[in-house]
Amino acid sequence: YGDHRDLHLCDRRQRQMCIRDRVSTQSTGPNPSCNNFDYPFTFLFSYIPLIMSIKLTYFKLPGRAAATRIALKNAGIEFEDKRIEFPELGELRGPDGFNDEVPLGSLPVLKLADGSVHVQSGALARWAGAQGEKQLYPTKDLTKMLTVDEVLGTVDDFGKGMSYDSDADKKKAARLEYVAEGGKAHRYLGFIESRIAGPFVLGDDVSIADIVLGASLHLVAIGFMDHIDISVIDKYPKIKALFAALKTNELTKSEFA
Repeated sequence: YGDHRDLHLCDRRQRQMCIRDRVSTQSTGPNPSCNNFDYPFTFLFSYIPLIMSIKLTYFKLPGRAAATRIALKNAGIEFEDKRIEFPELGELRGPDGFNDEVPLGSLPVLKLADGSVHVQSGALARWAGAQGEKQLYPTKDLTKMLTVDEVLGTVDDFGKGMSYDSDADKKKAARLEYVAEGGKAHRYLGFIESRIAGPFVLGDDVSIADIVLGASLHLVAIGFMDHIDISVIDKYPKIKALFAALKTNELTKSEFA
């Protein structure tokens, strides 16, 4: 299988490119970019990193992973979509509540092909959304990107504005006040409404802002957020239309239908 001592003459990325070329052309002839490496030996040592999959771990609902899932699919990036039950998170965390695989003890977690582990749903969504030719996070248009970020921040504010009091009665009272006429929830929803061009935030094109908003509304719609009813969006026709459009759009319906 050739002289393994020659492997140091070509860096790993160059060897990987060599393997891609040979596999795609089904050629067994020499590749000048890889010096005089013997194909089978180089294959064994260089192809393994190429087959490592990106892995996204989250629960079995759209939630905080929906935007990253959809953006990766939109960009044509293959990945392992690992969806777990809520009790399984405790097993992943281990005795300390966090570890190298779950650095903050929370999900989603994205593990890249190089083995690096990344967290924070907003960061993951932006990274995935910037991938591909038709970006869901439009980094090539700073004004559109600004609008997307405005909506993302306001959706986050809408969620954080709810009470999470450990006292059930206090939480109920606070949440009902939050969504009542004149409640603070309507400040956030009204702003989001003003930023929707229709049917989606940026018009006809889906962005991660639409998906994150839809995922938040989905939690409300399925009763995940106690004492917050989906009727809270009834007075916002653009938000209602956006949420409905996510359920029929080819790119997003797999998460929301």
